[in-house]
Amino acid sequence: MNHGRGILMPLNPENIPSHANSHQQHILAISRNLRRYYATRILNLNGTIISERRLSTNLTNELTNERNKLTNARNKLTNERNENVSLNNQLTNERLYQSEIVIDDIIGEIEKKEEVVRFYLM
Repeated sequence: MNHGRGILMPLNPENIPSHANSHQQHILAISRNLRRYYATRILNLNGTIISERRLSTNLTNELTNERNKLTNARNKLTNERNENVSLNNQLTNERLYQSEIVIDDIIGEIEKKEEVVRFYLM
């Protein structure tokens, strides 16, 4: 017999008695069938596990790609916002500069008029 080595251990001539009766041969046949059945199931299960790992890896890669796309889009929007802020600051500075020029012109005109008034008052 199999001497307790387990149902999945291979049967070979050393552990099968040649004088086995029909009951023992029946048990051996059942053992062989169970061994084949479970060996096939283990192979199928290993194949399933490998497929699931591939699927998991593929899903992880897809999620990583989507996350990278979102990050790139967010960075692009941030860059555009920064460009808009920079442009807005430039426009504000130009407006301030133009305002300063106008104010300087007004002050210059006022000073000229004050000189004219001083000239007549003297």
